[in-house]
Amino acid sequence: MTLFDKLVLRVRNLIKIRTGPKAVARNNTGPVFQAPGGSISYAPKVVVLAAPSVPELRAVMEGLGLDTGLIPAVEPQAPALPVGSGVEIVPGAAIAIIKGWDLLGSRVHFAFEVRNDSNDAVSITDAEITLNGCVLRPKQFVINNGAVRLPDPATTFPVAVGAGQTAALNIEFENLRAGPVYTMGLTAELTLHIDARPAARVEFVASELYGLAEMLPKMQAYCDQHHSAIAFDMAIASGNGV
Repeated sequence: MTLFDKLVLRVRNLIKIRTGPKAVARNNTGPVFQAPGGSISYAPKVVVLAAPSVPELRAVMEGLGLDTGLIPAVEPQAPALPVGSGVEIVPGAAIAIIKGWDLLGSRVHFAFEVRNDSNDAVSITDAEITLNGCVLRPKQFVINNGAVRLPDPATTFPVAVGAGQTAALNIEFENLRAGPVYTMGLTAELTLHIDARPAARVEFVASELYGLAEMLPKMQAYCDQHHSAIAFDMAIASGNGV
């Protein structure tokens, strides 16, 4: 056995003793990989791996009579990237259910803010909203001046949000083949798809309105009779980011 083989054997034994059966650690942020011979630490959404212990490797080499000058320089550990997207979604005060004489399926308008808390610009490539289990896809961006809602052709995907910046968006979502059941109010989840990053999500609950299921057909009948459209705002009671 050469000196190199002895060094490898000693180092392997040292690693086995130090790590033992708990060599792999896990937490709720995703997989965490143990660096051989090194320690491990983590914070929410951030994983940090420590480099192997150079002093202990030096001690092994000195015990074998090897030149410790052969130990390569250890490069600084690169900062770990956040597991999340670095994007926070802040829901607006209400979500508007849209009814119209020429509108099929289900349609809503939803205004919200996108806060980019990271150090780099992000690109929002797509979005979807789920209402009581029914998925609605974006049709267009809209402008709401308080009196009328108009299409916003100047805003399209992808939407760029600079580092440390906030963007205010208002999207019209629709599902022409289906609609959510509003019998017991509304629970929702908004998802934003972000280029080269995990998706950002926010869940929220609209104030319960037990009469909504009966009111919506009456709204639709009014729109059909008068060839008009109605936006019914439902106040958002609570929300939390995911």
